[in-house]
Amino acid sequence: MARGIACFIGGLALAASLVSATSWAADEIDVLEPIVVARVGESPIMRATLDAAIERVGYERLASDELKQRARAEVLGQLIDERLLELAIERDGKVATDGEIDAFISRLDPRLAAGRDANTLRRKVALEIGVNKMIASRITKEAIEAAYTQHRAELDGSLVRVSHVLLRPDIAVGPDAVEKAIEKASSIRSEILQGSLTFAEAARRHSAGPSRRQGGDIGFVPRGGVMVEEFASRVFSLKKREISRPFVTPFGVHLATVTEIRPGTVSDTQIRPQLERLAGRKLLGEILERERKETKIFYGPGVPHFERDADDPSASPKLVVEPLPDGR
Repeated sequence: MARGIACFIGGLALAASLVSATSWAADEIDVLEPIVVARVGESPIMRATLDAAIERVGYERLASDELKQRARAEVLGQLIDERLLELAIERDGKVATDGEIDAFISRLDPRLAAGRDANTLRRKVALEIGVNKMIASRITKEAIEAAYTQHRAELDGSLVRVSHVLLRPDIAVGPDAVEKAIEKASSIRSEILQGSLTFAEAARRHSAGPSRRQGGDIGFVPRGGVMVEEFASRVFSLKKREISRPFVTPFGVHLATVTEIRPGTVSDTQIRPQLERLAGRKLLGEILERERKETKIFYGPGVPHFERDADDPSASPKLVVEPLPDGR
């Protein structure tokens, strides 16, 4: 069984974007502490907690204000996920005992615990143990078989030939540069789907990447080790000739399509640990979705967070910053 919450929570960095954003009403502001950035049920997330998490990952060194806002929204989403999982663990009766926590900490590399507040460390460890208990009780043979069917091309050594259109956000546009690039990519995608433009023509006309000279073709790529995760995970989820929706990587906003697939030869028994992680991640997503339906989540004014279109869950999440009471 895969170890640790990191095994299951990867790929869910924007999971909180699935939550419909709810802001505090103006008449509630004066009764709430301004240092609270969000509430998950009755559990507040303090600004100091968010700031500390931001500092640990170094996001405050990002250049533009928009990237910093997106980073804060991403980290806040992760903190909200943790609170939702704590609720799920309690409801499922999978709470870690003091003995289990102590035993886990005793096995930790001292460097991982260095500089951490003892209570914070114990809370993180309790969360990891509780998540593993929940997942272990839910992983079945059927769940692993379903993961193999869905993710075989990602794990068996398959290669996919990819073409893409890369749009680099124009920082001169201002804080909405990424959103504007996503809108432009969506418009280009519509033209391709309508047949008024081929993907190769779109790449030659619009792409900022060097592959534009080859109609966007970047050749065959494996699932891991070559492309950034945001790109690799997206293209390996595509069917042949399918056009992706716009997605964001550190390089910009992309449209991608797979033009050829070379199946791999690795057997399912060789990749069982990866299948367990993928099955666990899917189960984790289902647990989080259940908690979102049963838990009210509120965001404070001026707090960046992600919203996903309830009518189109596959669309890219939108960054939302509710205005402050004085309209700033």
